[in-house]
Amino acid sequence: MQTLRTARGLLADVVRLLRARWGLLIGWYCLGWAVHQGCLFLSALLGVDHAVLANLVFVVGVVARLLSLVLMIQALEPALGFAALRPAREPVDGADPPTGLRIPASVFERHGPWQTAALAIGPFLAVYAVWGFVEDEVRDLFVANYTVLGLGDVTRWSISLDPARWRFYLATAVAGWLVRTLAEQLRRRRPGRPLDAVAVLAEGVWTFGVFVLVVIAAKAVRGWLQTRVVTLELLTAWQTLLDLVPDWRLPFGPTLSQLLDTLVRVAPGAVGTVLLLPLMWLALTATVFGWRDIRADEVVAGTRLEARVRRLTAAGSAPRDPLAWVARTATSDLRTKYLPVAQAFRLVLAAGPRLVGVYLVLATLLASVANLLAIGLTVLVGPTDQAVGLLLDPLEQLLVSLPVTVVSVTLYGAGFDRAVVVATRGPGEDGDPTTTPAPAPAAPGPAPAVSHP
Repeated sequence: MQTLRTARGLLADVVRLLRARWGLLIGWYCLGWAVHQGCLFLSALLGVDHAVLANLVFVVGVVARLLSLVLMIQALEPALGFAALRPAREPVDGADPPTGLRIPASVFERHGPWQTAALAIGPFLAVYAVWGFVEDEVRDLFVANYTVLGLGDVTRWSISLDPARWRFYLATAVAGWLVRTLAEQLRRRRPGRPLDAVAVLAEGVWTFGVFVLVVIAAKAVRGWLQTRVVTLELLTAWQTLLDLVPDWRLPFGPTLSQLLDTLVRVAPGAVGTVLLLPLMWLALTATVFGWRDIRADEVVAGTRLEARVRRLTAAGSAPRDPLAWVARTATSDLRTKYLPVAQAFRLVLAAGPRLVGVYLVLATLLASVANLLAIGLTVLVGPTDQAVGLLLDPLEQLLVSLPVTVVSVTLYGAGFDRAVVVATRGPGEDGDPTTTPAPAPAAPGPAPAVSHP
């Protein structure tokens, strides 16, 4: 009964958020989609003759798509109830919060859309690269180049993973990192939107350059490993193990050995898609709502690493120590991108298995709906020639991704709202660990920007 109550409450929150903010959600998504598609085709039109500008335009498109997601999540804030809790920044009189997690004060600060986007884009880009979404963006750019230029001369395309171009992408990554570092230093002295825009764009250039370098290096390493004797011996040993499995035909088709081989190859990706990816989006939602003021020792709190991390943090805090500056610079991405996401995972887990399970089931259902919509749209359009199909593909993606993304964002917001309630005050009095306070009526527009304390 409690599980059904949790599911009913989470669904009610999703419906309430959709009714309150659907206009802004659709508007931000369509704006991001339009800029993204325009930049893909503009990059393809520029071609290899303007490689630097073409790659910069591509990065603008990727960043625009991510910014639209950040702004969609931020648009939910006035309709959420967690801001009414406003706990103390630190536990009072030594008493820990119910879950032992410190809620950053920045979670309860109100920011305008642009300020939120500038602060939250870093973790999104980092996760986008690590999870392989940048690879999907590169694939879309290949399709745009094929649509515009065809296969007549692929050397004219604006994107290439040819290992011979590694120096260009290395220079791109270094330039992006240098501009980002300089912009961040200037932002501390004189904050402003122009510097925010430069920092966000440089962040995207740095992420894209590093990703392409990693892809080129991974292909080289994979090719080298495939020629090693140890690789062949491992493959032979695995095949020998499969041969020892009884050749039983299962009721649904494959043999037992075929099922085992498929599970080993497919299971890691399935776990990542069904379990880890929805939780990752929930953690990224936390970073949009201010889950950014995180210390390294908080992530490892309660483990053997806590005392060691605190000593290292204290040793590297000297402002004029050159080694400390090098350490802070080298670990900047870790501290500002991955640590907040890691700590947000602790918030997700602290919400309890009931809420996490219900959230994962709903996220899986949404993914299934997206697949069904894509199949139905393909059947509805029917067979077309290749040229028409390439032109219709972006529109078909919009028709499928728009409703699914809008509902998914409201699910992320509702899940985060309830997780913060658990982390702040513990299970509700009615036995439902996810009972949230009623939020104030939402304004029709985005929340106004206010200054930091």
